[in-house]
Order: sequence, then structure tokens, then C-alpha cells
Amino acid sequence: MEMASRDPLYLADIEEVERDFEYADAEAARMIDELEERRPMEEPL
Repeated sequence: MEMASRDPLYLADIEEVERDFEYADAEAARMIDELEERRPMEEPL
């Protein structure tokens, strides 16, 4: 993080990557929800 304090563009890149991961996590969760709606998980034994 020392490098980030010297280079605002470096910090901006880190923040952009974090947003990309957050978006990917949200997208994956949405896709899982859609799949479960179409085909609910089997009942446990």
C-alpha cells in the first residue's frame, strides 16, 4: 500500500479490480439464484 500512497493511479487500479470482483460475485450469485428457481435443489435424505 505504500506504493498506492505515492501513485494515485495505482490505487485507482486496485479499486477498479475490487469493483470488478464485487460485480463478478454479484453476477455469480444471481446466476445461482436463477438456476435454483428453475431446478430447486433436491431434498436432503
